[in-house]
Amino acid sequence: MSVAPELGTATQVDRTEGYRLALSMILLGAIFIMAVYHFAVFALRRSDRSPLYFASLCLLIAARILVTGQHVLIHLIPHLPWGIELRIEYTADYLALPAFLLFLRSLYPQEVPLPVVRSAQIVGLLGMASLTIPLWISSLAVPPYELIVTTVIVFCLVALVAAVLRRRDGAALFLAGCAVFFATLVHDFLVYNLVIVSGELLPFGLCVLILVQSAILARRFSAALTDLRQSQRMVTARDRQLRKQIAELLHGSVQSLLLGAGLRLAEAERGLAEAERGLASDHAQALDLVAAARADVNRVREQDVRKASHLLHPSVIEVGLAPAVRSLAARFEGHLAVDVRVDPTLNVMDQALPPVLPEGLRLAAYRVVEEALGNVVAHSGARSVEISLGVASRQLRIQVRDDGRGLNDRRVKLGLGLRCIAAWVGEMEGGWEVHGRPGRGTTPSAWWPLRGR
Repeated sequence: MSVAPELGTATQVDRTEGYRLALSMILLGAIFIMAVYHFAVFALRRSDRSPLYFASLCLLIAARILVTGQHVLIHLIPHLPWGIELRIEYTADYLALPAFLLFLRSLYPQEVPLPVVRSAQIVGLLGMASLTIPLWISSLAVPPYELIVTTVIVFCLVALVAAVLRRRDGAALFLAGCAVFFATLVHDFLVYNLVIVSGELLPFGLCVLILVQSAILARRFSAALTDLRQSQRMVTARDRQLRKQIAELLHGSVQSLLLGAGLRLAEAERGLAEAERGLASDHAQALDLVAAARADVNRVREQDVRKASHLLHPSVIEVGLAPAVRSLAARFEGHLAVDVRVDPTLNVMDQALPPVLPEGLRLAAYRVVEEALGNVVAHSGARSVEISLGVASRQLRIQVRDDGRGLNDRRVKLGLGLRCIAAWVGEMEGGWEVHGRPGRGTTPSAWWPLRGR
């Protein structure tokens, strides 16, 4: 299929070309500014890599605009060899695929498996390697690459639909933006293969995606500010509650036991003093009083002081995550039937010296399980709970499933317990979710990346 030439006077052709060149440069500038903006966002908050990947994608598309369409780069460097332009175009194409999948996985890690991203990276590297051979040969790899990209587009749409169905944050809006972006990408494929006669639309599709991403980012910042304020109130309330628990423990049980032990010791002391003066005294009774006082002191040391210490920091976490969770489950005996299931890989990590799991990560996972069990006892009416601890896809994963009354996970409200879970998960840069159905129990899950594993 051939492309029909455009006819007109020299002035008309020059004016049309000028308009198109100006439009390309405006789009190029806008995309480049958004790339710089997202790089700045990543620099300020490096725990979230999605702005980094999106900025990289914007730069790659900008590089492609330079050498396609109106060939802006030729206007800037008039005598640039055509081969260099083509290599820049191919480089941008091959690197854009893994950049986009990395970006998508950073947003929705549960819907985009890591092997898919790794496969895209391998394809990109193979494509880059093909650029070391003559261009007429490396160009033969373009049609198969377009087929791979088309397959990835279908996968991404399916993944985003799954994210929407699972009510991921911003998934519906992002799906709409990606649909436009993918449609322009397919359109440009058809144009380059001379199936249709039209101009490039990919830059416009990227602009739509940029607007969508900016809207999602703004909404997340707004939600984060609101959550921060609510979390501050929740943390203050939890701090007051913890201080009250410890104060009640110290002024109640501990103080009473120590006071009773003191009185018994004083009475025993009087009895022994009378015995030394030759007065009648019951030595057996004095010994019983001393033994009772010793029992009270031991109880304070072994139970109440340990409980107060646990409220502040569970020392059992130093032994390992699995033993700590089993110890935690034992505390709920009489309230729940708790079954703890541990992945063998996690057992190996727990037993390693030095520990593979950082103490901060172990503590965060422990506190999440503790909060989840507390919610079960307080709200679910469940009789049994299953706790799963495991390692998968380079992530530490925990799940607490109960058989209680359940909830409608479309209307989950973040109370104190769930906000505490969110805080512990976020502190170690993890993710979490909660699923439930009325009458079928509730299942909160959390996961954290394992660095260097």
